[in-house]
Amino acid sequence: MCFLASSALRINRKQKKPWKDNLAKKKQLVEKLEEVEKRYDFYTNLYRQYSADLLKLCVYARKLITNENIRAHLENNLPEILERFEKIVFETEGQKIA
Repeated sequence: MCFLASSALRINRKQKKPWKDNLAKKKQLVEKLEEVEKRYDFYTNLYRQYSADLLKLCVYARKLITNENIRAHLENNLPEILERFEKIVFETEGQKIA
């Protein structure tokens, strides 16, 4: 019985619409939402561009270490750079270098 009485009281309550009467708050909320949407779009596009650039760099690094002449030159003269290129390539393939 108590449950029925309390649910009847809840139904009779007037629904609150806090932004309906206060236009200034409504406008402020809309402005904040638009600002957040712009930031979200900016960072989404930045992430997409970063991902595309990283993929291009991985392909470039792979070409460098698979070319026999370039690889031999790097092994003899710049072994630390060759190691970095290998690390980039192997990490993007899901393999880890020991």
